[in-house]
Amino acid sequence: VFIDATGQVTVNGTITANATSTMDSSGSGGGIYIICHTFAGDGGNVRATSMSSANGGGGGGRIAVIYNAGAQAAIAKPRVIFSVAAAPAGGQNNADIGTLYFSDTVLLDETWLPHTGRILWGGSTWTVNSLTVTSGLIRLAQSNLQVSVSNDVLVSGSSAKLQLGGNTAMTNYDRNGNQMVYTSESEMPGYPAITIGGNLIITNGGSLTVYSGTTNATSNTGSLVRVAGSILIYSNSWIYPHSQPYSGGSPVFKTTFLRIEPTANTNAGIDATGRGFRGGTPAHPAGWGPGCGGQDGAGGYGGRGGGISVPARGATYGDSNAPALPGSGGGGEAGAWWGANGGGSIRIEASDTVSMKGKMVADGGSTP
Repeated sequence: VFIDATGQVTVNGTITANATSTMDSSGSGGGIYIICHTFAGDGGNVRATSMSSANGGGGGGRIAVIYNAGAQAAIAKPRVIFSVAAAPAGGQNNADIGTLYFSDTVLLDETWLPHTGRILWGGSTWTVNSLTVTSGLIRLAQSNLQVSVSNDVLVSGSSAKLQLGGNTAMTNYDRNGNQMVYTSESEMPGYPAITIGGNLIITNGGSLTVYSGTTNATSNTGSLVRVAGSILIYSNSWIYPHSQPYSGGSPVFKTTFLRIEPTANTNAGIDATGRGFRGGTPAHPAGWGPGCGGQDGAGGYGGRGGGISVPARGATYGDSNAPALPGSGGGGEAGAWWGANGGGSIRIEASDTVSMKGKMVADGGSTP
C-alpha cells in the first residue's frame, strides 16, 4: 500500500497488507508506505502482519509514516494502532516482528502504546513525562537509543511487552525456535539506555526485555536502566536482561529499591536463562565467549566444560571474587547441530534495599 498525499491522511478504518498461510509455511507481512502533511485517525488500524502455519510463521512486514513534524506536533495524536506482528510460534522456529518507522516521536502517545513492532524514527532520543504500555509488543530499536522519562514507566497486562534496544535480529537460528536479538552499533559505547525519574513497574503479566550493545575494554555495560525510585516486579511479570551475544556486554539496572513481590506464587522476577554468550552453529561450530566450547564441547566458566575431546572443552575464566561476565556458549556440530547459549548476567546496583520473593535466574541454555 503506497499513499502519497499533500494534505492530511486520516485512517478511521483499516489498512492491511497481511500475509496468507498454508499448511506448510506462511509468507511475511507486506509493506505500507504513507507520505503526508499530517496523519490522523480515531479507532483505525494499519497492519502488515504474518499468519501462523504448521512448519513456521512468517516475519512481520514494514510500515512507514512520513509527515511534516512541525505540523504533526500541532494536532492531536492519532488513535491508530500499528502492527507488524510476526506469526505466532509454530513449527521449529519463531519469526520476528517487523519495523514501524515514523518521522519522529511526535506520533507516539506515551500513555497509549498498543502497537506491535520495532519502532524506528528520525533520531535516537525520546523524552516523555511518563510511559505506559498495556498491550502490544513495543521494541524501541533505534540505534544509539536514549530514552528519558520524567515520572513512572508502567508495563501492565499479559499482552504488554516493552523492549529496549535490539536493532539486529537473526531469526530461525536454532532448533529450539529461538531468535537471536541484540544491539549492534558501530559507535562506542553504542548501548541503549533509559533514565526513569519515578518508578519502573512491571505488573499483571507484563514484561520488560533489555538488549545489550557493544562494550569497550574499560566497561562491561551493554545497556543501562537508571531508575530514581523503585523497580517493582509483581506476580506473573518478568524482566529479561540479554547480554550482547558476541562481546558479553550486559544490562545494568541502577535504582534505589528493587522489590520482586508475587502475591500468590514465585512466577515473577528477573530471568537471564540462556541469555549470555551465543552457542555455536552448524556453520560456526565453536561457541562464543572466553570459555566457549569447541565442536561437540560444552562451555566453561567457573568450572571447565565437558566434551568428547579435550580441545573441545570450554576453559575456565573470570574472577571468583567478582563474577561479572555472562556464561559462554556451548559448541555445535558442523553441518548439523547448534550449541546452547550461556547463562546471562543479572546486575543490580541499588543505593538502598533489594527485596526478593520471586526469582532471579541466570542458568545456561539447552538444545535438543
